[in-house]
Amino acid sequence: ICDYNNPTCLQLRKSDNSYIPAGIISDKVLGTRSTNAVTFYDLQDQAIGYVDGEDGNDTNNGYSFESALKTIQKAISNGFKTIFVKAGIYSGGITLNNLSGITISCYKPLNGFDPDDSPNNPKVIIDCDDTLSFGVYITNCSDITIEDVCVANPTMYGWLIDSSTDLHLNGCIAHDTGDNGFRIRDVNGYFKECL
Repeated sequence: ICDYNNPTCLQLRKSDNSYIPAGIISDKVLGTRSTNAVTFYDLQDQAIGYVDGEDGNDTNNGYSFESALKTIQKAISNGFKTIFVKAGIYSGGITLNNLSGITISCYKPLNGFDPDDSPNNPKVIIDCDDTLSFGVYITNCSDITIEDVCVANPTMYGWLIDSSTDLHLNGCIAHDTGDNGFRIRDVNGYFKECL
């Protein structure tokens, strides 16, 4: 763990002068080293987006949690490929149509997360409030990963998924959906720990 008061600690700063959160460094960041310095370049022009349903705003740029978007759909519309979402309750559904290479994941800070204690782990909850037909709609997509997202209270389907390939759902839940939690047709991929 990096102590930012220590002058020998490396902090990664993006072009907008915000810092990349500890534990969020991924293949989207490329490093090059010279004799006395390391320079990092953010690949794919801000391919990582951040969503915070409580403190975010869809007029923000979404490049960090300090400038987070409010809705997951806005992050998708803005073209982010990796979307970190703070745990919490979100209204409004998610639609992925004819897209590829997108990961939506509940942000898990390094402190306070226990991988062996799943009931206490953070989740993103999409509350359809008995007014939306579905919480997540995925169609004609490829290479989509969604982790730790729960859909609750839709009028028809929690998850409506069709005509998609290489789909990966991990820890996703349909809650209070009657008999229609997941409607899946013409899809290949895997579902791990989904209810």
